[in-house]
Amino acid sequence: MNVYKKEFKRMAYIFSNRLNKNFDVGGAVRQSDTASGASYQYQLTADRRRCFVLVLDTIHEVFTHCYFLFFCVICVNNISQMETKMETEIEKNMLSTYIEKRIEESLFIKMLENSETTDVSVYVQENLSKVTMKKWKTVLEQYTRDDQKTERKCSLSKIIKCVLESFQYNKINNFQKFFDKYMDLFGELLPQALQNYLQVNDEVKPHKSESFKTIEKSLKIYFISLLKAAAKEDKLQSLDFFSHLLEMLPFVESFSELHEPILCIVLAHWDVDSEFEILLEVEKCLIAILSNQKFNVDVESLFEGMLVKYTKCKELASQLSTDEDIESYFALMKNMKNFMVQYFLLQTDITYKIAFTHLLHMGKMIDEAHLQPAKHYQDIYNWAYISKLEIFSEIASKAQEPSTLRQLIDPVSQMIEKVIRLMPSVKFYPLRFHCIKMLINICKNAQVYFRIYPFLTEVLEKFDFNRTVKSPRWEPMSPWILLTRLQSPSRHEDVEDAFRDAVVNVIYELILEFAQSQSHCCYFPDAAIHVLHKLQIFLDRCETPLYTEKMKQLRDKIIENCQFIVENRSNVTLSLTDMHKILSWESHIKNSGTTLNAFANQRIKKGKNYLPL
Repeated sequence: MNVYKKEFKRMAYIFSNRLNKNFDVGGAVRQSDTASGASYQYQLTADRRRCFVLVLDTIHEVFTHCYFLFFCVICVNNISQMETKMETEIEKNMLSTYIEKRIEESLFIKMLENSETTDVSVYVQENLSKVTMKKWKTVLEQYTRDDQKTERKCSLSKIIKCVLESFQYNKINNFQKFFDKYMDLFGELLPQALQNYLQVNDEVKPHKSESFKTIEKSLKIYFISLLKAAAKEDKLQSLDFFSHLLEMLPFVESFSELHEPILCIVLAHWDVDSEFEILLEVEKCLIAILSNQKFNVDVESLFEGMLVKYTKCKELASQLSTDEDIESYFALMKNMKNFMVQYFLLQTDITYKIAFTHLLHMGKMIDEAHLQPAKHYQDIYNWAYISKLEIFSEIASKAQEPSTLRQLIDPVSQMIEKVIRLMPSVKFYPLRFHCIKMLINICKNAQVYFRIYPFLTEVLEKFDFNRTVKSPRWEPMSPWILLTRLQSPSRHEDVEDAFRDAVVNVIYELILEFAQSQSHCCYFPDAAIHVLHKLQIFLDRCETPLYTEKMKQLRDKIIENCQFIVENRSNVTLSLTDMHKILSWESHIKNSGTTLNAFANQRIKKGKNYLPL
């Protein structure tokens, strides 16, 4: 707008000068001395000058309002275009490999349609006899063992092309069975044969080899056929496939259009449905892809995709019932979470930008929910929101001290506390335990302290543990179950009794875990005053012997550790300003071992712990 104002003023000034040439002060022509060479000059009268200025101001105001309206129309159009563009980008991201759990065949073929090769000179054998395939295998074996490779290089290129082109998408009915046979014949020999044929090493990449052009089209056919066949399967439970794909990744660098489909296939099998060995091999493929600068990976889209996969796995955990299934399932999820956290810790700047954007949006959501809890609590109390908090809390707490990610510890912890206080009812006790577990992990990883005891003792105060057992043969509920859901089970007599037992066990385990992590600190006796007081109140009020016996044991162990710290603390003089001496003393106590730490480790060896420490 400033540019248009300046232009308008310039034009008005020119117009004013032109009028000044036609009128003098009295309205008549004034002629100067012609001998001096001066020209005629005319000026406006004072009245005419004021009228002209008024006209100019009016015109300027009209033009300003018109330009403002025009500017508003442009803004509205730009906003609508931006919204349309954002919707298009969102749809593109949704279809771009990262977010879908299972890659649809039609989408995958669409991604590869530009990669098809239509060269009629490429020969594809339709019927391969066993004799021919064994002959190819023999040649590859001889080539991988023989040192005199130059003499056979010409014939070998034909064999490699035939082997690559024999893997055809439209001939495969059962990919799992076909690939197992293919691996027996060529799978283990092909990567080594390609590496020797192209003379690949640390300095020479496959696409820079002089011989790469001779097999480029055949190699492209092979990868397209391999990816299409893999995409047709719902879930590949083949360790050989991902091992073979990992060995063949260096040869895909020159095919930039195949980078996204390969990441798509690998990420689709980054799931707890896969076996543990397959999951590890998938993660090796992900590491190889993400660490290769030739693969253009959108880190933000990758984070969204991994987060969606992790959230879906969290939701599926609620369908499990037995302790063994839940424990093995949690082991896979822990492996997935650690992989995400460790990768994004390497991308500090990008991860901080992603985390800051997400946390800002999540903070606005939690503030709106606190204004109207009954209306907006479902926006917060869901697996997507809780999973984000969990991942960001792990990333922030595991970052090293110089990293900017450490600055996220305070906002993440405050957000977790707000989530706990949003709906502090019995219905959402399982979600409370999830949030408390996050805070405990932050304290353990980042060596910081939060007041976690009040969130646990509040349950002991408000929940009624004085039950009257009408059906003594209810099925016990494992505390593991509470970690697979966000809400308490439906209100039923048997279920309520089992849920009450599970709540007591979870509180016991969480108090013990947090106390164990702080048992070596010099402030432990002072920090434990609150929880000891609340445990004593619970013991006085509760009339259920099973619960009182359990909590009494916990109280006694905490008191014993307090006495241990007080005795060791009395032998030295610790100044609050001398942090180096305090940390050195705490490190010595931790290495020597505390009574509470010994008790917790003994329970783990006996298998009596319910929650993963």
